[in-house]
This record gives sequence, C-alpha cells and structure tokens, in this order.
Amino acid sequence: MGKRLASNTEQSIDEWESLIFQTNPIFEQISQEKKAMINEGLMFLQKAISRKGQVFDFKGASIGNLILVGFIFKHAQKLDNAIADFCQLADVSQDLILPASLENGFNLLATLENGLTIYGQNAISHPSGENTQVNKECNLNLPAKISKIDTVKIKKEALTNELTKLALTPMRQVANRKTIIALRNADAIVFSRGSLTSIIPAVLPEGIGAEIMKHQGKKIMLINGSYDRETNKLSLSEYVGRIALAANGNKPLESLHQITQFVTDLIIPTNSPFDSPVEIRKLQKLGISVHHCDSFTRAPGKAYYIEERLAEKIQEIVS
Repeated sequence: MGKRLASNTEQSIDEWESLIFQTNPIFEQISQEKKAMINEGLMFLQKAISRKGQVFDFKGASIGNLILVGFIFKHAQKLDNAIADFCQLADVSQDLILPASLENGFNLLATLENGLTIYGQNAISHPSGENTQVNKECNLNLPAKISKIDTVKIKKEALTNELTKLALTPMRQVANRKTIIALRNADAIVFSRGSLTSIIPAVLPEGIGAEIMKHQGKKIMLINGSYDRETNKLSLSEYVGRIALAANGNKPLESLHQITQFVTDLIIPTNSPFDSPVEIRKLQKLGISVHHCDSFTRAPGKAYYIEERLAEKIQEIVS
C-alpha cells in the first residue's frame, strides 16, 4: 500500500485500471480476503469519481491513500469506520491510528500576509488553473507568505427566495476523545514532516493544542528536506511559528517564547534548505534544541531523511 502510481498520465491510468481489474502484480502475494477488501475500497472510489464527472489525476497517487478514501466513501464519510477497515487490511491495531477529529464537512482556508485568502486544500497546494483537473506538479509560488490556515465550513444564508449568501466561517473541529487520551499518555509527541496543510489540520481541533501545551515530555518537530508551494517563502522560525500558532487555536502568540510550549526539539535533515545557521540560533535562544539527521539527496534542494538514522535520533532525544 506504500506504492504509488506512475508519474506519467497514461501509465498511471493503466495502473489504476489494473488495480480495479486485479491484474496488477501487487495482487500476486495477497490473500483472497484482502483482495476483496482492496477491490471494495477502490470500487467505491471509482463510483465517486464517476459521479463527480471530473477528470481525476492519478499521477503519483498513493495506492494506500486511494484505498482509504474508498473506505471513507463506503462508510458515508465516517472516518473511524474507514480507519477500522484500513487497519484490518494492513494488520495494524486501530489503537495506533487515531484521527485528530471525527467531524466532517470542513475545508481549509489559507490567509496570506497580503490579505488574500485561498479556499480549499487543492487551491492552496495544487491549483488547477482554468480547468477542473488538480495539477499536482504545480510549483508556482504563492503571491505572499501564508500567515495562518483555518478550518472552515460553508454557511448558507437565504437572502430571498432566489438568492443565497454563502459565507466561509472559521470553525474549529472538536478533537477525537481517543486522540486526547493518547496525547495525555504519550512518552513524547512527534510532529511529522510535511506541508502546512498536512500538519495544521491535525493540531487545530479544539483540545489538541491544550494537550500539547500541557505535555511534560519532548515535543519533537521534523523539518522538511525541501520547500513546497506552501512553505517556499517561509524561514525555519516562521514555519515552526505557523504550526505553533495553529496549535494555539490561531490566537496570536504572546511572544516568540510561547513557541516552546508546543515545540521543544527540532530535527533537520542535512542539506535541507531550512538549515539556516541564523534561524537555528534564533530558535536556540528561545530554548529549542536543534538536532541534525543524516540525509540523502535526489536533486538539489531536496533532502530525504535516512529512516534508520531518524529513528535513532528520535530515540536519542526521548531517552
């Protein structure tokens, strides 16, 4: 499930069809029971795509993500039930995978420093331009830095019988109770590497940030090995600060020192563009410990953690 479809459009469609018809080589070592589960998830996703009537970009898609989304459609957006199916398929305890919130119907709204707002993760991360197809390869910079990201709901207000006003209302989801308990009992908290739209939705739900703040153990943030559209203009301290702001419910931090209530340690892969001595000293002065981890590169400006070294580094910090 960790495999991805091809980066070529035609080849990725061929691979998707080979998954639907179970002719893909990955099925050779899978039991009949698991084949049936995979097929069920993918068919629910295929039906949802067909109903939308839009062109779906399969390039580079994670097979595991496709199956999980299919399970979400199968269970009518009930995330806990979808995760239960996915855990059964992956032979993983459901106690190890906990969503930050179980509430649905939310989307993301990014506010830029120039006042511009962008609605929806696709528009923030992978704008499509004039067509309806998401462009995962879009690397155009945003016109300004992201200052914050909110979760929002569309609120409909009837003005007349014919006119309806749509308003994007920032609303925080309620945290999953099991996730709150897991944070409370954790030996340490690790923020995964990723784009802002990947990490911030996990810390925004009501109650998550408070538990992180109260946690007495290490709070370790993994720093990216490359820039993306969302982080391209952010310095290291700004990137860390945006996530701390979200954990604080997007309420302004009283001072930079408040960041240390949410983050105690950073791990930066060697050769990362975020590896700035000036920025590191700034964060160290706040009391944040900064550690480096061995990496490898596939292209200039793109560093990847060596997984064994990363695991060792986290263990070293925690112990």
